[in-house]
Amino acid sequence: MGLSLGHSPSLRQTVAPGGPALGERESSFRRDIEGLRGIAILLVVAYHIGIPGFSGGFVGVDIFFVLSGYLITKLLVREALKTGGVNLVSFYARRMRRLLPACGFMVLAVCALGTRLFSPLEQSRLWPSALATAGYYANFLFMRQSLDYFEATTGGNPLLHTWSLAVEEQFYLVWPALVILAARSRRFSSALPVLLVAGSALSLGTCIWLTHVRQPWAFFASPTRAWEFGVGALASLVPTQIVERRRGWFRAIGWFGGAAVLAAALFFSTSTNFPGIAAMIPVTGAAAMILPGTNSPSTGVSRLLGISGLQWLGKLSYSWYLWHWPVIIGASVAGLAPTAIGRAGWGLASLAVAAVTYAIIENPVRFNPVLMRRPVLSLLVGALITVGGIGTALAWRQSVLATAARSPEAEIFGAVAARPKPAGCLAGYTDARVKQCLAGDKSASRTVVLFGDSHAEQWLPALEQVADESRFKIITILKASCPTARVPVYNPHLNRVEFECAKWREAALLRIRALRPDAVIATSSSMSYVAAPGKESGYATSSYEEWREGSRSTFAALESAGIETLVLRDSPRPNLDVPLCLSRADSKPWSVIPQQSCSRTPAEALDPLVLQAEEQAVRGLQRVHFADLTGEFCYSNVCAAIKRNVVVYRDSNHLATAFVKGLAPALARQLLPLLSSGSTRASSSSQFPNALAYER
Repeated sequence: MGLSLGHSPSLRQTVAPGGPALGERESSFRRDIEGLRGIAILLVVAYHIGIPGFSGGFVGVDIFFVLSGYLITKLLVREALKTGGVNLVSFYARRMRRLLPACGFMVLAVCALGTRLFSPLEQSRLWPSALATAGYYANFLFMRQSLDYFEATTGGNPLLHTWSLAVEEQFYLVWPALVILAARSRRFSSALPVLLVAGSALSLGTCIWLTHVRQPWAFFASPTRAWEFGVGALASLVPTQIVERRRGWFRAIGWFGGAAVLAAALFFSTSTNFPGIAAMIPVTGAAAMILPGTNSPSTGVSRLLGISGLQWLGKLSYSWYLWHWPVIIGASVAGLAPTAIGRAGWGLASLAVAAVTYAIIENPVRFNPVLMRRPVLSLLVGALITVGGIGTALAWRQSVLATAARSPEAEIFGAVAARPKPAGCLAGYTDARVKQCLAGDKSASRTVVLFGDSHAEQWLPALEQVADESRFKIITILKASCPTARVPVYNPHLNRVEFECAKWREAALLRIRALRPDAVIATSSSMSYVAAPGKESGYATSSYEEWREGSRSTFAALESAGIETLVLRDSPRPNLDVPLCLSRADSKPWSVIPQQSCSRTPAEALDPLVLQAEEQAVRGLQRVHFADLTGEFCYSNVCAAIKRNVVVYRDSNHLATAFVKGLAPALARQLLPLLSSGSTRASSSSQFPNALAYER
């Protein structure tokens, strides 16, 4: 493939998020690229608002990546051919003027308004993302959080969208070096395509593999997104003469690309195994839409992209990308966007904010004549913005600490929500190995195995108290998001069926048989895995019947080994972040969340059909005993967020450590009879009717 830039129009374009400006004011203008940017931002905003029919609108970000690869490569290659190299100072000065001022202002606004809008607990979770955004590593922060089982959900983070800005910024650090490397070759025109193809192929292969193994890595990491920039870069190298000679073909290719982008936007969803192979559809589609406009800007899909509305949105796309998500999240936190129509209204409001930002910050700084003439000064301004952003994030952190010191309630909620110090005993998502830890009276002769997922682990503080008093040791065999029941588990964090869970479960049962403990306590987050009508849970793929049979199979395996097994009913699930809810109600009295709204009714927090399935699963098994401790959590009409003046949950479903310790007597009443020589059957009847008496 040869390089032919003599007939290629210069481009004065920017790509949101974080797109480049090519040639600045003196360059000609590609209306089709401007329009494609408008389509991309419309898709992203429609997806975030939740407009029906745009479940795959997130592919708008992939379109931005393709455009960045196209435009940046066009700029760098033109300069390399003209001067024999790349002026990195000028290159990064242009990137600074284009990206940092508007983004820095957005981060400053989020930090400042966040101190008023969000509760102290929320702010303690948000300030690290402000620091990561200012430091250009937000994608890696969110990648780590998405793979951390106990990490609070990032969905309500007003800076979540900045992951793609970080990918762009990291791309700018590497891409010029690739062009410079090719420029040193005597055959620049062939060396660069070879490097692009090789690098893109390696990136795509890694992306496809990681999408099936650890999807968040593939989604957030810049190396696994590099091929999308590479596709755009390769499109920029298609000789103008070829497009001219095959005008009809390229016009058809453009329409085909538009159809591919539309299909991805309409039919992709959060369940799509993305990026991986699926991302090739919108990526190649976007590249195909660019090509016809090289020399036929007023025909085919290029003509459609040139309509005035898309031109206006394309011009504002970077600022709108920056502002749409913080505005929508802020309105939701304030209770002002409870419906799709409300979110759409705030999406339009964010467009107004974007227009103001574009007029007073983005455009004036980008084309400031003093900065344009002095690239070094541009870099100094960029450095100041970066340092200022980091300083603002750290100041937000200090504000959070000061608030916690002044407010006992904020300190309490923060302590409750704090993740227990990991002991390395809970196997991770992709770990099929059995991790075995020892607790309790380690010198005792009697042994109790705690077996299950994190909802088994949450009982460990109570079990340790019982073990210390009754002299037995505890062996934990635990894995995150993996139930004891023999059922397949779809893991939304990995975006695939977690085959490691089945391997771990069978290995765990073999280990338990080998240990021959005096008793096993088995429990799981059962309501997470059962697909109840109207329930939204990424893990929920099993029917009630499958859960019953899968549970029966596991319990029968323990029964056949002659092991006494205590099966605990899963604790009630509030399905909202309880400490965060209480923190909002306490610190933001104007919000729509009164403290009592953080509690749930039994109908909301429990599933009687899951209870029925588990009771049927143990029926007839002489050594398997079922215990329902619901009465320790719920009154007759409410499963409280605070009980006996103690916060019950540390997040949306796990019990708080202080509350669990108070359940030691109730656990002992169920467990100790199984450890005695004359083991009696633990009660399978619900303690629920006696809840009021227990509370008094």
